[in-house]
Amino acid sequence: MNLKKERNWKNDEIRSVGFSDIGGGTILELWDSPDKRDSDDWIRVEFTQQVPSGKIKNVERNPNLPGVSFRKTGSGNLAGKVSQIVILPHGKASQAYLGIESSRSWAAKDGRAFEYEVSDSNFRVWKPSVTRSTGGVVLVFKLDHIRGLAKDDAAAVTMVFDGAGILQSESVELKFAGENPVAQALDARNAAAKELADAATDPRAKALLVFGAMVGAMQSSLVTSVAGLSQSGGRQLFPGVITAQMKELGAIVRDALVPPDGHEH
Repeated sequence: MNLKKERNWKNDEIRSVGFSDIGGGTILELWDSPDKRDSDDWIRVEFTQQVPSGKIKNVERNPNLPGVSFRKTGSGNLAGKVSQIVILPHGKASQAYLGIESSRSWAAKDGRAFEYEVSDSNFRVWKPSVTRSTGGVVLVFKLDHIRGLAKDDAAAVTMVFDGAGILQSESVELKFAGENPVAQALDARNAAAKELADAATDPRAKALLVFGAMVGAMQSSLVTSVAGLSQSGGRQLFPGVITAQMKELGAIVRDALVPPDGHEH
C-alpha cells in the first residue's frame, strides 16, 4: 500500500506495529519512500515461525522477539515517516519474492532495477511485483531498452501461475519510443502446452513442460512481430531479452510453487 494514495490510512504516522497469529514465512516491509527507493530508510520483518502475538514498539529498532527476523536499511528516521507497506502472507508469494530479490543486484535506480549489456546494447529490468492470486501467484515486471538521448523502448510482462506451478497465462506489451506498434497477449494458449500438461503425471515435470512451451511461444510471436518492423540493433535483441527475463524470473516463481524436489508447498 502506498499510504499517499490510501484514503483510510495516514501517511507519515506509523511508529509501531502490533501483530497476532502470524504464520511462519510472513513478510512485513515498511518503507520511507512511497515507491520503495532503497536510498531511503526501510525495514523488513520476517516471521520465521508461527508467532501468536507481539509488538514492534519502535519501527527503527530490532524487537528481539522469538521467531522474528529484523533487517533495517538506512540511517534512521523511519518512525513517523512510513509511506509504503508491503505484506506478503506466508508461503508461495513470500518465497518467490525473496528468491527474486536475491537473484541479482538491484542496484540501479535507487535499488529498484537491474541494468546490463547485451551485444553493446543496454537494458534495464525493474524489480518485479509478486502477488497472490487464487491458489497461485502473479508476477509482473517491466523492462527497458535504454537508448541514451532517445526515448527508451519498454515492455510490461505479466505471468500468472496456479498453485501447482503451471504457467496459466502470460502477456507482453511492447512499446517503441512511447509508441505501441506491437501488443502481445496470447489469448489462445499454445495447444502443445496443454497436451504436455495432460501427458505429464509428475507435478515438477508438468510445470517445466508447460513453462517452456508457453514462453517459447511468446518468444516466437515477439520475434515475428519485431522482424516485421525491420528493426535492428538493441530493438532486434529486445524480444530475446524479454523472454530471457521471463524464463529466469518466472522460473524462480515456479520453483517456489513446485520446488526441484517435486513436492508442492
